[in-house]
Amino acid sequence: MLKNLILASAVALASTAAVEAAPVDVDIVFVIDQSGSMSNEFSTLGSNISTFVSGLAGDANVSSVNAGLVTYEEARLGPTGNCGFGNSCLQVSQALTSDVTTLGNALAAEASQTFGGTEDALAAVDSVLPGGSLFTTVGWRANTVKSIVLITDEDADDESSYTNSFGTGYAALGQKLDSVNYLNNIITITSLFSEYEPASRPNDSLNQALFDLNSFTGAGADPAAFLAQFAAAKLQEITTGGVPTGGSTNVVPLPASGWLVMAGLGALFAARRRKSAA
Repeated sequence: MLKNLILASAVALASTAAVEAAPVDVDIVFVIDQSGSMSNEFSTLGSNISTFVSGLAGDANVSSVNAGLVTYEEARLGPTGNCGFGNSCLQVSQALTSDVTTLGNALAAEASQTFGGTEDALAAVDSVLPGGSLFTTVGWRANTVKSIVLITDEDADDESSYTNSFGTGYAALGQKLDSVNYLNNIITITSLFSEYEPASRPNDSLNQALFDLNSFTGAGADPAAFLAQFAAAKLQEITTGGVPTGGSTNVVPLPASGWLVMAGLGALFAARRRKSAA
């Protein structure tokens, strides 16, 4: 009987692990500061976006990848705001798509459309979250792992003015991300890591979701290598740890079967102790 209990526990554990490994669908929205200094980031990402997407889509744990592009400056003014020279302050430059070429073309086009202004990074990220002004138009799919990738070389100019139900500033955005269960990676200069850390997700450890912009587009950088490593980091976030995001139901937590194994082992130890005592 004891052997049967242990065997049942092992089967349950293996079954749960198999469910945990079920492939997930992934949606990623790049939210990029459209200031004049960011032209190189748009063009570089456009030229290398296939490296990042294929790094995710080629993994057995990922069944599909859709990616899109949102650009911003004075994002607090919303998608109807005019930031001058015919530029929208906040817009979906490319809705989520599985076509890497289409996304690459959108990024390349934005490289020549940069302009000046203030960088409302927090409002820009908020705009693609549930209830945000771009949430519907960006095209999130149902039951996917949802992630935002903010790329900027400036701190958030709306640090003091951005508010939500959790409060004001970076930490308030981080709490909202937790409440809707979205990831938020940030590619920026290292001197800004401490500012952006409270708005990054996941942030179980220091700078876990922050990546060095200079390693991507700085002097002597290897963009393809950077994006390959970034994709590997994303895979760790979305396929391990048993943490579904954005309403995904594909990941089943482990503890139930874990307790069965512990119970089986406990019974085994107890039986051995009784035998020894006899």
